[in-house]
Amino acid sequence: MNYTVSRKIMMGMIILCLTSGIAACGTSQADQTRDQENAVESEADPKVIEEEPEEKEPEEASAETVKEVQDVEYETLIAGNLTKNEMQFVLAYGPDEIPEQGFQNQDYLFILNTLCQASEHKVSEPIIETYGTDANWGCQYSLSDVNRIFRSFTDYQLTEENNILSENNVHVQGDVVSFAAATISKTSNAVITSASYTEEEMEIYYTYDYITFDMESKGLPKQTENRKVTLKPNADGLYQITAIEVTEEQAEGEQMPEEQTAGQPAENTGIPVGSYSYAASAGGFRGTLDIESESMATYMTFGSASGEGEVIRYQIIPDDTVTVPAGVTAYTFQFIEGNTIQLRDWIEYDVTGVMESGYNLNFNYDANQGILQDSYGNKWDRVN
Repeated sequence: MNYTVSRKIMMGMIILCLTSGIAACGTSQADQTRDQENAVESEADPKVIEEEPEEKEPEEASAETVKEVQDVEYETLIAGNLTKNEMQFVLAYGPDEIPEQGFQNQDYLFILNTLCQASEHKVSEPIIETYGTDANWGCQYSLSDVNRIFRSFTDYQLTEENNILSENNVHVQGDVVSFAAATISKTSNAVITSASYTEEEMEIYYTYDYITFDMESKGLPKQTENRKVTLKPNADGLYQITAIEVTEEQAEGEQMPEEQTAGQPAENTGIPVGSYSYAASAGGFRGTLDIESESMATYMTFGSASGEGEVIRYQIIPDDTVTVPAGVTAYTFQFIEGNTIQLRDWIEYDVTGVMESGYNLNFNYDANQGILQDSYGNKWDRVN
């Protein structure tokens, strides 16, 4: 194609574009004239009705609606299907923090030992079932119970095929995990004060108190903290602990008026003298508590299946280091020094040193309702 032909083609295209543009402009002017005429007719004609604005459909409820966690909901919301009592146990004896880099093997070993040992000394039915000792005197526990508790704060599950703790002499066989358990150095307690959740996360506020054996030997009181735990949905859509922090904040709208605060003298309403009992709904643990006087009690516990149990004497001491509602008194049942624990068939053994503190118990008594409740939320019924 030569230059002359190309030029002719270009000129033809330009003319075509100009022609189209004029036509479009003419059409636009004509449309504008008709619109003006229609507008005049509408003003003159009262029969013309203006269109009503379309009604907007109501917006869907926000996915961020905050819901309060009901006591019966914990088991369906928390990873591992933990009940509220079990969740409080994890908050008391589980990890104090969730490391950004994840748990290391030594972390799992420490947490495993703490949870299992604390469960053995729990005043009601143990969270983790125990099976006594193996041939090497290692303590044996239910693997499924351990893994269910683990699920609330980690995805790791201890199995025969994935036993990362084998180098620490932790053995797994079937549904049994065994190891040489070490005595824990403190007693702890956690009480949930409020909990709420959205589809994205759950927040739990709770009071946490603890005392180490060293603190107790020096006559130091329990330490109490307000804590907040954050949970996020895991792959199964159940909430798993992702952060634990100490906070002075109360959950919004949560306030306990007329409550006894830590450090104030406890209101000693006195637990009425008599016998109290508790039996786990699923069987297994049964216990009786004989309040002999305002300051003395005998605690008896045994398993329904095994018949194994203990008889322990306690001194009852009002506890002003914890926060309780008005009308409620907190008590520490202090293991009496030099006490002797009786086992099945009345075999006795002495408990000395740091082990004594490990047997201390905590109870609250509500004088208004006549309710005796242990630190795990179990109510003890008056039998006489």
